[in-house]
Amino acid sequence: MDIEEEAKIESKLGSENSLQSTTQKRNSASEHHSKDSLKFCRKISALVTNHLEIKSKFCYDLLKFNADVAVCLLYLYDFKNIDLSQIISLEIECLLRLWGKLKDVLTYRKNKKICIVKKEHWDLVFDKTEAVNALKKILVGFADSWYQPVGKVILNDDGFCDAFARTLYCCNRVLSMVLALKDCSETGHSLRKLETIDNFVVLMLFPHHYPHYNHRGGKFAVECCSKCKICCSKNIPERFIEQLTEARLEATSLITNIDHYFGLYENMNLEVIFNLMKMGYSIS
Repeated sequence: MDIEEEAKIESKLGSENSLQSTTQKRNSASEHHSKDSLKFCRKISALVTNHLEIKSKFCYDLLKFNADVAVCLLYLYDFKNIDLSQIISLEIECLLRLWGKLKDVLTYRKNKKICIVKKEHWDLVFDKTEAVNALKKILVGFADSWYQPVGKVILNDDGFCDAFARTLYCCNRVLSMVLALKDCSETGHSLRKLETIDNFVVLMLFPHHYPHYNHRGGKFAVECCSKCKICCSKNIPERFIEQLTEARLEATSLITNIDHYFGLYENMNLEVIFNLMKMGYSIS
């Protein structure tokens, strides 16, 4: 998959330059989108794991940047002369394990009645607290089995594991977002053909809105029907419409920036990776 070529292709989202409310886009009450979250998660899981396994150029550049940050962290913990390739291998193994956990619960073999992706499973990769905790557990699990002696030492350091898990979460966030918008494979294109793709981009960035999303209608609370349990939930924040509007604006800004940076990727790949990771760290 040559993701760099996708910079020349406008995604469904990027071409609109804004994330409109689903009520503006769809007025038909007969449309059912119950399985869209399942379709989305299966496709994005397949995209990310594939890029990790083949070590695509963009994926490798992103992981190498994050590994350089990790090496700087290790100096603070008095670990020196660390082989960068060891850190990159560790990153790949951790992310493959993380996405593997999600893929596992999405299969009909494991969950015959699965229809929508539950919040706990969505949060596994997209929520900062849940994903960081999951990554830390994966790192601890590698402490006794990692094939390099130095790796075993650093993985027994709680401070490093916590810091590394947080940077790896940001790296994974950027990777999944960019692949969702820019991967030029058949899977990437089919993902972007989902009518509810705009909602899932918002939810990737702001997973705390997930409980307020009506999967069947493919709409957020208040924009839906004002009758369903999502719309009538007592847990809807008072300023939810304003918060959702702000989330869409921030998502639109991120999409615009990704489009801009990918136009520069071929000749300025290090600067592009730096700016993408900077966005990953700064998203609230």
